[in-house]
Amino acid sequence: MDYTEAILHFAVGNFAAATHVMENALIFSKKHRIFYRADDLYRIGAGQAMMFSDKEKRELYLRKLKQYGDFAEDILSILVHDLLIAMALIAENKEYAKAIEIIDHYLADPQEEEVVESLYRMEKGKALYGLGEFTEAIHEFKKVETPATTHHPFDLSLFYVRYSYKALCYCELGERKMRFNPPN
Repeated sequence: MDYTEAILHFAVGNFAAATHVMENALIFSKKHRIFYRADDLYRIGAGQAMMFSDKEKRELYLRKLKQYGDFAEDILSILVHDLLIAMALIAENKEYAKAIEIIDHYLADPQEEEVVESLYRMEKGKALYGLGEFTEAIHEFKKVETPATTHHPFDLSLFYVRYSYKALCYCELGERKMRFNPPN
């Protein structure tokens, strides 16, 4: 229930309430040794910390997510951890080549559903854009599809940003003629 409440608060921009509910749910989980959805709470905690450039909380939640993934042998938690690391390398550190190494390691043998693969491809496109490899970036963005199961505004924004990057790539390539490809 707390997880659902937290994501609904996030969806409507009530970040203080979302953080409060999320942190209380994690405290309750540890106290009562009930770890249902703890991985989801760590994921949203890390995501929120990244949105607000809170490096300390980002590192805390990423560490917890990795520990959870290792302990529970939960491949999705580990993959999201690695994805968030790549996202931070791109957005904060401008370490595009290092991010591509992480991404290509996953893409060489995709292990999860389309959502994860599409998000990895999104980040690869962003890294390629950062490296000035605009044609290659467009190629990656074209492989991304917004899954039909994606509804939360945060998740949708992760996918929709590809259209802005594609436009920037075309602009850098001198192709300023309008291209309209409606969202999937």
